[in-house]
Amino acid sequence: MSVRILAGSTLLAIAASALCFSAGAKEKPKFPPDTTMAKLQAKSNVLVGTKFDTPAVNIKNPITGKVEGFNIDMTNALAKRMGIDPNNIEYSEVISANREASLQGGLTDINLSGYVITDKRRAAVGMAGPYVYTNLRLFVHKDNYNKFNTVEDIKGKTICHTPTGSGVPIIRKLGAQFVPFDDIGVCMLQVANKQVDGVIIGDLLATGFFKQYPQIVVAKTAPFDKDGWGVGFKKGDETFCKYLIGALRDIIATGEWQKMWDANFLPVGLPKDSPPTVQDHC
Repeated sequence: MSVRILAGSTLLAIAASALCFSAGAKEKPKFPPDTTMAKLQAKSNVLVGTKFDTPAVNIKNPITGKVEGFNIDMTNALAKRMGIDPNNIEYSEVISANREASLQGGLTDINLSGYVITDKRRAAVGMAGPYVYTNLRLFVHKDNYNKFNTVEDIKGKTICHTPTGSGVPIIRKLGAQFVPFDDIGVCMLQVANKQVDGVIIGDLLATGFFKQYPQIVVAKTAPFDKDGWGVGFKKGDETFCKYLIGALRDIIATGEWQKMWDANFLPVGLPKDSPPTVQDHC
C-alpha cells in the first residue's frame, strides 16, 4: 500500500497499523483516540448502510438471515483492519435516496451498497474509492432483444431504475420514460415480467439476477459509462478518509480484492477482472 498521500506522522502511523493488522498481527491496531477508527474500535461495532436485494453484491440470505456478497466481503476486510470482528458489523437496509441522510445523521458509519462516486454525492458526503468499477448497460427481456439495436431505440421506452441511480440522467437524456423503484430487485422483476421495457444499470448489479430471471439479457447497445463504487462516510472526516484510502489499497495489494471478485462474480458469469486504482481524495 502506498502511504505517500498520508501527510503527517499521525496518518503514517495509521497506515502502518493497518498494514500490520492486515498482515496478520494478533494485537488490535492502535489509533489516535479522537479518530473515527478508534471510536469504532472502542465500541467494537460498525453501522453499515447497504442493500439486501442484489445477488452477488449485497443480498440477505433467506435461510441464515445474513447479508452476503462482494460489498459484504469488502466491509469485513475494512472492519478487520480496524480490529473489529466482522460478526459485530450491524447492517441496515438503506434505500438509494436515503444514503446521504443516513451518513449525515449518524445512522450509519459507512455505506457500501453499490454507491456510485459522483461530484454531487461528494458535495454531501465523503466517498473513498473507487474500490470496483461497473459498466452501465441496458438490460431487457430476451423477447425484446431485437428491438434495441442502437441508443436511439430507447427513446419513448419505459426504463426503470432507482430514483437517485447514476443511470437516471442517461435514461432522461435518451428520451425514455423513467419508471422509479426504490428496490432494484423489483425493477428487475418488472423487466422479467415485461411490465417495463428495460433497465439501465451497472453490470455488477444486474448479473446476479440472471439465474433468478433467465429471461433478462444484455441489450446490443454498447455500455453507456463506467461507474466507480465508493465507501460512503460522513463528510469532513479527513483522517478517516485517508485511512479508508490506505485500507482499500491494502485490500487490493494483498490479493484479497481478487479473491472477493472471483468468489462472488465468477459464479454468476462475469469474467475475471482486475482491481481499480483508488483515488487520492474523497
